[in-house]
Amino acid sequence: MGTIKISCALENCLELLSGKWKICILDILFQGPHRFGEIRKKLPNITIKMLSQALKELHTSDLIDRVDYKTKPLKVIYSISKFGETIKPVMKELKKWNKKNLPQIHTSLMRQHYNKFKKKGNRSIKYL
Repeated sequence: MGTIKISCALENCLELLSGKWKICILDILFQGPHRFGEIRKKLPNITIKMLSQALKELHTSDLIDRVDYKTKPLKVIYSISKFGETIKPVMKELKKWNKKNLPQIHTSLMRQHYNKFKKKGNRSIKYL
């Protein structure tokens, strides 16, 4: 097995949790076990492919458990694993930080999106 090089203490954590949907999926599963379709209903903008991929990655990382009941129709239940439970307090603190700083977070995100848009050569929107 190869070694993993890190440049800062949080890099491993961020690598494990990176992706647009993983944090949202974990947040849903902190509410209790869910089936695939139930998760999808709570994340209406996610594609089936992206949800499947994120669930596989979370399961491979031992952050969630997957129980296949081997029935027809297919019944698979996803839930938070013991290891996944360890991230719950961190996510709770991130939610507090988000709530406290929401106006600045929105402004920062708008600037990021504007800069990406601007690099593509579109000058039709004004800077915030």
